[in-house]
Amino acid sequence: MKYIGWGLIFFGHTILNDIVPVLLASLIQQFSTPSTKTSELCITSLTLIFVTLASSILRHHSSFGMLQCGIRIRAAISALVYRKILKLSQNVLGRSTSAGQIINLLSNDLSRIDTMVTFMHVFWDTAHPSRYYLLVDLEASGSFFSGGNISDGDV
Repeated sequence: MKYIGWGLIFFGHTILNDIVPVLLASLIQQFSTPSTKTSELCITSLTLIFVTLASSILRHHSSFGMLQCGIRIRAAISALVYRKILKLSQNVLGRSTSAGQIINLLSNDLSRIDTMVTFMHVFWDTAHPSRYYLLVDLEASGSFFSGGNISDGDV
């Protein structure tokens, strides 16, 4: 259950990352408009700084939590396999491999679990920004909602 909570924190990070380009566009537009008040520029700049800082904090905390979950999973699996090795008879171990070889293979394979657990939430999250930017681009071009530019004669 903790892992799901870390995923929700990671999702908050991605939402804040989606807000950053909108704030940057607003800031650039405010600089290009001569009638913009200084207070509006300060508010937009401070909002951009706050969103970037909050996104960074959420990302680091979620990465730390997911890495901690991965280490716990690795320790649990390692303990299970090690107990199983201790229960095996010497006849079975002596024929093909030694306990040291099994533990070496185990440590090599279990080191990948940390990486897998850390990046597992990225799998479901990768489609989120793509859909968002695709809809924004299609809406801006008018080809998604109106079927294209009818005034150009492209019917």
